[in-house]
Amino acid sequence: MQRRGSLLILAAMFVTPMSSLHAAEKAAPKFDALRGTIWDEAAATAGLCDPLLVYAIALIESGADDGQGGIAPYPWTLGYAGRDVRTSSRRDAEVALSRIGPDSNIDIGLMQINWAAHHGRVRCPSDMLAPAANVRLGAQLLGESLTSSPDDMVLGLGRYHSWNETRARWYGTAVWRLYLSLLTPPATRRERLA
Repeated sequence: MQRRGSLLILAAMFVTPMSSLHAAEKAAPKFDALRGTIWDEAAATAGLCDPLLVYAIALIESGADDGQGGIAPYPWTLGYAGRDVRTSSRRDAEVALSRIGPDSNIDIGLMQINWAAHHGRVRCPSDMLAPAANVRLGAQLLGESLTSSPDDMVLGLGRYHSWNETRARWYGTAVWRLYLSLLTPPATRRERLA
């Protein structure tokens, strides 16, 4: 399911390199800022060597204006019926989930995990709203998708989103570009543009 938030970030990655670098600079965690966080713990539990890959996917999936001119993953995001719904709290997200209903095709939380595809991994949809649990499950799914394509990182990254090869490559390329932008120190990013 394509949603507005994801489309804006993905479009920036493909259409306007300046926009993608600007968004990445605003979204990039400070050096070593992910150490000891839910991103780091989830990546380690899933056997991933870099929590920044998990963070890059969260930016694409639930990235929202952080109120400071940048973007950040947003935990109370629900994606359904082709749109993102961002509530102000977990409680509000739980209320929205109850209105949508558990039989709906809905993406939940920081990592926008699809309830229909992964409902067997948690007890109920609201369990996916717990940020740490959502990131752990997202990292696990990312690890599985990367394992499915050990010789093709872009395809493996893309399978987090879709197993259709065309869509997977499109998404995987966007994640990879964002990840590389996040890895590059801000000063170097500006120098590359000159």
